[in-house]
Amino acid sequence: MTLMLASVVSRAEAEIALAQGADIIDCKEPARGALGALPLAAVADIVALAQGRRPVSAVVELPHDISHARRAFEDVIDTGVDYVKFALPATPDAAEIIATLAPLATRVRLVAVLFADLGPDFDHLATLARAGFHGVMLDTAHKGKGRLIDYMNVAALTDFVRQC
Repeated sequence: MTLMLASVVSRAEAEIALAQGADIIDCKEPARGALGALPLAAVADIVALAQGRRPVSAVVELPHDISHARRAFEDVIDTGVDYVKFALPATPDAAEIIATLAPLATRVRLVAVLFADLGPDFDHLATLARAGFHGVMLDTAHKGKGRLIDYMNVAALTDFVRQC
């Protein structure tokens, strides 16, 4: 089954996406980067508009301080979104981040995003699965500097899909 995800920055864009049959409404601010977050009020407004007719996803920009990460996620979850996406950094504390967020997987579908152009660590895929994450996305952080296939060959992409 193929679904249409429409990224929106406002209630007005969400209204258009819903009217045109988008399957998932994705709240994000591309002007802030590949995974730029919208203000919480905008996300809550879009969730209210969707009224459960379509799933809504939102982005959390992971704070640099792990102690603040859970609060940032809880704030987004409290808007009523169905999915929360975030960039899992390729840093030594990635396992700690996963463990900190794991309890939230019972409240919302967590989706970790790995960036092919930033050297993703596929060793975390099994840890994400054990922690109850709903999914993992593979993307590029720097739009305009190449396609996904420019950073990972078909064999590496196949391995990623197999592991997921």
